[in-house]
Amino acid sequence: MTDDQGYGDLSCHGHPFLKTPNMDKLYSQSIRFTDFHVSATCSPTRAALMSGKSPFKVGVTHTVVERERLTLETTTIAEVLKLAGYATGIFGKWHLGDADSFQPDRRGFDEVFIQPKSRG
Repeated sequence: MTDDQGYGDLSCHGHPFLKTPNMDKLYSQSIRFTDFHVSATCSPTRAALMSGKSPFKVGVTHTVVERERLTLETTTIAEVLKLAGYATGIFGKWHLGDADSFQPDRRGFDEVFIQPKSRG
């Protein structure tokens, strides 16, 4: 998955100027989710993608004041894939809890390269 990339930002979706040959190849070989609705802020959408559940059911209602914390009882897609024998990785932005116990390496991801935790 890519982050903050619009549907029309790929040449396979008809963008007249952007050239995205690697994403186009991935597109041609992939399954597409065609009926997914996002939230107004990123953390609730991430929570839905990671858990397969409504963000409010897994404790995520916004991106601030610890309202982005994916409950520790929530099973992530990475944990499910790992149980099935897949290697998992996340690269870029996590934004589902800054405290150590919420970090992606404790949520099923084998390899993690994310933005540093906020210190605010």
